[in-house]
Amino acid sequence: MRSTILRFLVLGSILVGLVAACTPADLVPTEGTVSVRVIEAGSDTVLDGITIQVQPSGGSITTPQTTVQGDGSYTFDLTAATGYTITFAKPGYLTATYNNVTVVGGQTTFLAQLLLIDNDFDGQGSASGIITDAFDGIALPGASLSLRTEINTFSGNVIATDTTDALGAYLFEGLDAGYYTAEVSATGYIPSFFTIVVYDTTNGGQNFSIAPVGSGDLWRVVLTWGQTPSDLDSHLTGPAVGDERFHVYYGNRSYAADSVTYVELDVDDTSSYGPETISIYEQLSGTYRYSVHDYSNRGSTSSSGLSNSGALVRVFRGADLVATFSVPSGAGTLWTVFELTGTGIVPISTMSYESSPASVTALGGAELPAK
Repeated sequence: MRSTILRFLVLGSILVGLVAACTPADLVPTEGTVSVRVIEAGSDTVLDGITIQVQPSGGSITTPQTTVQGDGSYTFDLTAATGYTITFAKPGYLTATYNNVTVVGGQTTFLAQLLLIDNDFDGQGSASGIITDAFDGIALPGASLSLRTEINTFSGNVIATDTTDALGAYLFEGLDAGYYTAEVSATGYIPSFFTIVVYDTTNGGQNFSIAPVGSGDLWRVVLTWGQTPSDLDSHLTGPAVGDERFHVYYGNRSYAADSVTYVELDVDDTSSYGPETISIYEQLSGTYRYSVHDYSNRGSTSSSGLSNSGALVRVFRGADLVATFSVPSGAGTLWTVFELTGTGIVPISTMSYESSPASVTALGGAELPAK
C-alpha cells in the first residue's frame, strides 16, 4: 500500500462560515477564494500546467485566472455561490472533478490536496479501509457504504455498495482508476461522505469515522487524517466558569466545574488516521477556538507534514454536520482551524509553528480575552 493514498479526504472541500446577520448587505463580500495543492498520485511530485474549469450550478463553463505557488498550490477567485463544479486537467493524467463546492464571500475555500493520477495507472483496482465510531475510535461493523463517481457527489447513480464486516472493514473491487465519493451510514449515526481514490491495484488504508447522533445542542468536533504524520492532536480553548479559559487536549482531557463536565476529549489517537474527537457538552457564553497540532513534527520549523496529512475537521451539532474544514497548504505544525461563538462558526485556517502542546492557546501571540 502507498501512504500517499491516505491524503484524500476531500469532503472538506466545502469550507463553511457564517457572516454576521448585522452586516449590511452592500458590505458583504461578493467573491471568495478557492485554493488547492495538486501533486502526482504515488510520487508526491508537484504538478504545474493544470487547466482548471469552473461551472456554477446552471451556468456556463469558465476558466478562472489562477495564481500558482512553488508548492503546487493553485488559487483563484469565484463569485460567492453554492453548487460549483470544478475540474482539474493535465495532459497525460486523468481528469479530477469536484462537485457541490461552496464559495463564501470574503473567505478561502480549501480543497483538500489533490492526487492527480497518471494515465499509466488507468486500469482497475480495489479500495479498502476501516470505518470507525468517531466517539470512541472503535471499528464499526454493519455500516453501509454506497459508492458514486467523482468527488463530492452526494446523490445520483450508485455504482457499488458494501457493508463493513466484524472488524469494520469494507472492500470495493474492480474499480476503474479515478475518484469516488463513498456515502457511509449506520443506525444511530450521522450519514457522512468521504473520497476514495483508486490509482493502483490495491488502494488500502482509506479509513473514515462517522459520528453518533447527539442531542440538539451537543457540539462535536472530529479530526481524521492519513497515515503520516502518525500523531496529530486536537486542541480546544474556551470560556471557563469565572474569568479564566480552559485548554482541553491530550494533556488535559476534560474541563469540569461544580460537578459538571463542560468539554471532553472523547478519543485521542497516536497511530495515524484518527479519529480525535472533542465534545462540548455544556456551552458557555464566549469564544471557543479549535486547533490541530502536529505532535509528530512539533520540534520542526520547516515541516509541511501537517498540510500533506489529508487532515479533515468536521463540526457536528446534534444530528447535523454544520461545517467541514480541509487542512490548507503551506508549512507549519499548528493549524488554527476555526472559532465558535454561540452558534456562529468563523473559519481561520492559518498555519504556524508551535513546539509546545501546552502553548496551543494563542493566535498571533495573544490569547483571547477571558470571555
